[in-house]
Amino acid sequence: MSQTGVISWLITRAAKNVPLQSVALDNLSEVMNVNKIFRRNRLDRFYRARFLMQGGMAFLDRIFFDATYLEMLTSDEVLAVGSHEFTHLNRRHGLKKFLRLILPSIIIGAIIGFLVSFNFALLGFVPLLSIFGKNASILLLGVLSFALVYMACLYVNSKWLCQQETECDLSAVKYVNGEAMVSALIKLNNLRPKRITRLDRFLPKLYPPLEERINAIRTAEREKKS
Repeated sequence: MSQTGVISWLITRAAKNVPLQSVALDNLSEVMNVNKIFRRNRLDRFYRARFLMQGGMAFLDRIFFDATYLEMLTSDEVLAVGSHEFTHLNRRHGLKKFLRLILPSIIIGAIIGFLVSFNFALLGFVPLLSIFGKNASILLLGVLSFALVYMACLYVNSKWLCQQETECDLSAVKYVNGEAMVSALIKLNNLRPKRITRLDRFLPKLYPPLEERINAIRTAEREKKS
């Protein structure tokens, strides 16, 4: 099986995502010049996902919609969410996130795991070594290091990540009805209301506040009509 075939299998069979065919989304992708990224097969572009916390997601050259969320949306709202995700693809946000979040975490996690493997006694990891063994201990420490570095990268890049979402919202307004984007955001917030806990106060903010997004979209919509 080729690399492309493996990815397609993981997306459809393993993750149980269902292909979604949409002429309207296909037409919008042509207008937004996303077809240079999409595959030729129209059944390998859009998917219904079993669960997506954020409602929609751009991944590689595909767009995913949360199945429950999708059923709530009008046709205009589907296009609004799609245009937001198309902008993520067009502006290579996935690659940029990999370079700024994933890659540093992998490199630093691997380095820490490598260094620790030579200094278990010096660093005080002998009990860990006796429980899991050397190889498993190195892997465990590497995974923990990756998680810690990844969280640090999220904090450092939180403002940049929020700017990406605003950028995609405003780009979408150029192609679709701004109020459709607003109503789609409100429906997502109602579907998955965010309950602020004590822990949330210490977590990085990856999305702008809903009210801020709505105000920016409506301002852009007024400017488009003026």
